[in-house]
Amino acid sequence: MKNGGKSSVRAWIRSLLKGKSTSECHEYKLVITTHSHVITYGFESFSLSAGTILDENYADMYHIPSVEPDGRALNKNDYKELYKVIGDKFNSGDEKEEEFRVPDLRAKVLVSETSYDYGKQNNHLWP
Repeated sequence: MKNGGKSSVRAWIRSLLKGKSTSECHEYKLVITTHSHVITYGFESFSLSAGTILDENYADMYHIPSVEPDGRALNKNDYKELYKVIGDKFNSGDEKEEEFRVPDLRAKVLVSETSYDYGKQNNHLWP
């Protein structure tokens, strides 16, 4: 199988949302991937890096390790890949030395054609 790259990922995301109105799209529950993961879709495969934001249903369907972006503190040693991507950017100051926080996106609206992977290139949510 070949690596489908970003254009295949975009096409896959578009196919998932095809026919959805703006009001339907806000109902998706988002998660952040905690580790790199390879997904096989049809005859193609592509990888998602740690820090990718996607719908919880698809994370469950493809068994992608993830956490909710709810501001929780995580252990740096247990989530090394995710920590490398977001670092201490979302820390509030009361974390233990070995902890970092994921962003709290519960009351946020993310709008981007490239929302499939905020840890890459020009579509940075993280530093």
